[in-house]
Amino acid sequence: MAAEPGFDVASVVRRNVADAVRRAPSSGPLAASVRDVVQDWWRDQAPATGVTVRDDMRQEVFRPLPIHLGVLDETLKWGGEAAEAADTRIDVELTVQDGTLHVWLGLDRVDVRAACDDFARPLSHTLPYTDCLVGDDHVLLRLHDDLETGPLHPLAAAGMDAYASRPKDRRRLIEQVADGSTEAQDKQPYS
Repeated sequence: MAAEPGFDVASVVRRNVADAVRRAPSSGPLAASVRDVVQDWWRDQAPATGVTVRDDMRQEVFRPLPIHLGVLDETLKWGGEAAEAADTRIDVELTVQDGTLHVWLGLDRVDVRAACDDFARPLSHTLPYTDCLVGDDHVLLRLHDDLETGPLHPLAAAGMDAYASRPKDRRRLIEQVADGSTEAQDKQPYS
C-alpha cells in the first residue's frame, strides 16, 4: 500500500510513513543512549523551532534495544517536522516507568491527529515493543524494555523475526540490553 505511486497527499504521506518505519530498525546508532538520540535531534531542531526537553529518566533504568533508538529518532524527526511546518514549538518529556520509556511530544497549534496519526499507527503495529499514541495536542511514544511481556501485534512479530534474523540473534539482543551501561543515562545533555 505504501509503495503505491501517486501525487495526492495521502499517497505521499503513506510513502513517507513507510520510509520512516523502514528506517527505524536500522537508523539508531548501536552505541548511543536515549539521551544521545534526543540531544542530537535537539541540536538539529532547536534552531528551527522552540524546543523544551524535560528529562525525568533518573527515576528508573531503561536499557534500549537498538531498534528503540531508531524508533525514537524517527518519532522525534516526525514531530519536529510537524512543529516546524506549523511554525510552533515542541515540548518533549522523557520518563521511565515500570521498564517502559515514555516520550511525550507536546505540539502546540498543530492538528496532531492529522499530522501524526498516519505515522503512529504503522509504527505501533509493525515495530516490536513500541506503542505510539496520538492525542489532540501530543504524541506519546512508549518503548518497552521487558521483552517477555504481552504478545506482539502480528506485523510486529514478523518485524521482530526479521530483526532477530540479522547477525545478532534474539538471545544476544536480550543480553545486550541486560548488560548495557547506565552511565550514559545519568548525564544531562540538553543545555
